[in-house]
Amino acid sequence: MSVGVEAWTSAGATAEVRAHAARMLRDQFTEQLAHGEPSLAADPLGEGATALRTLSVPALVGGGEHDMPDFFEGGEALARDLDAGRPVVIPAAGHLAPLEQPSVFCTLLLDFIRRLPGERR
Repeated sequence: MSVGVEAWTSAGATAEVRAHAARMLRDQFTEQLAHGEPSLAADPLGEGATALRTLSVPALVGGGEHDMPDFFEGGEALARDLDAGRPVVIPAAGHLAPLEQPSVFCTLLLDFIRRLPGERR
């Protein structure tokens, strides 16, 4: 379990965040042992990235500074497909960036929301 926790959190993650990650992983493994691997659901957009390129919605894509490389690549592809600009990197965080750096995450999210067109927020 500790390997999973190490993979999903940064070295600077608090004990509370690490314990939360361990609980999530343990619960996931328990469910998989009891019920097997879940079957993959059909893509609700039907065409994956091709369908994403047809959407015209504001998007904020980001990830933790210490996340795994494939998640960075996925984030870059998602940002490109959604025409969302460059992904935001949350410093001193792993895959669970909102849990590790909640104030940074909330600031990024609120700034993004405030820049959306429409009613004044």
